[in-house]
Amino acid sequence: MGLVPAKEKFGIHLEQTQMTKPEDHLGPNGDGVPDNVERVTGNVIVDKSFEFALRIVKFCDRLRSGGWYDASRQLFKSGTSVGANIHEAQEAESRADFIHKLKISYKEASETRFWLKLCKYSEELPYEEGMLEDLQDIRNVLSRIIISSRQNRTK
Repeated sequence: MGLVPAKEKFGIHLEQTQMTKPEDHLGPNGDGVPDNVERVTGNVIVDKSFEFALRIVKFCDRLRSGGWYDASRQLFKSGTSVGANIHEAQEAESRADFIHKLKISYKEASETRFWLKLCKYSEELPYEEGMLEDLQDIRNVLSRIIISSRQNRTK
């Protein structure tokens, strides 16, 4: 039996964006990323975690620019891992695998929360307002998905 994507098994919808013009295959900068590729999939947790990862990348650049290499590396790893595990969960092999991947994402979000709090409350480190609140939104959605997936697993 072949693998069935999580979107079909669990009702997760990850829409794919298609290019509209043949010349878009090179993208505006010749980097292979079309200008018209949208980051919005319609899946709340996938979209929120991807947008959060983009903010993490920019913020980590600020940390590195200030000489905070270790904090930048740790925050980059955990902050982008949140979305990476959510994205990977969309292709889970089973409901248990789906839940497991989301639990890993939740743990990475907890580590990210630590690093962001350290930045916020440290006088030496920079901080970007709203990041902890955005992360909490992601944690809340993850928690609801994990709980409902567990409940649906027992039915």
